Amino acid sequence: LDASAGTGKTFTLTALATRWLVEGGDDPAGLLVVTFTRAAAEQLRSRIRTDLRDAAAALDAAVDGRPPPPTHDWIRALTAVDPGTLAQRRRAAAAALVGFERATVSTLHAFCRSALVGLGMLGDVGGRGAATASGRDRDDIVRDLLVTRLAADPAPFAANAHLARDAG
Repeated sequence: LDASAGTGKTFTLTALATRWLVEGGDDPAGLLVVTFTRAAAEQLRSRIRTDLRDAAAALDAAVDGRPPPPTHDWIRALTAVDPGTLAQRRRAAAAALVGFERATVSTLHAFCRSALVGLGMLGDVGGRGAATASGRDRDDIVRDLLVTRLAADPAPFAANAHLARDAG
């Protein structure tokens, strides 16, 4: 997508990514969004996650017969479908939120580097690649990992729930 600043590129990309995940029920691991700067990649990742949360809330409301919370028109349009499709989209939105850490939203350079590191010897990187995360990226990764693990097996977390209550 090539356009000048302020023309809605981020809005358009996040809407397309969210719709692809919710309407198609596709695995977030198949999502690839590449941009030029780290700041843009962080903003895209954050906005896609926010749009997924908003879509899930709107779909939950629609399934429960409540009016949707204030949101984008295109998110409200996701709810204007038959009950079967509505239920599918609700499940897809929930699954996309749980699995969002598997999506690739990065800079072009980071994507190419990860592809080369993934190729190993074939990519002639020789194991010199390093993956690091800091700040907001690290927090998002840890949160996504915890949500994924909690969804898979809540028992270890339930056993330590008193720690969260005591800390809060």
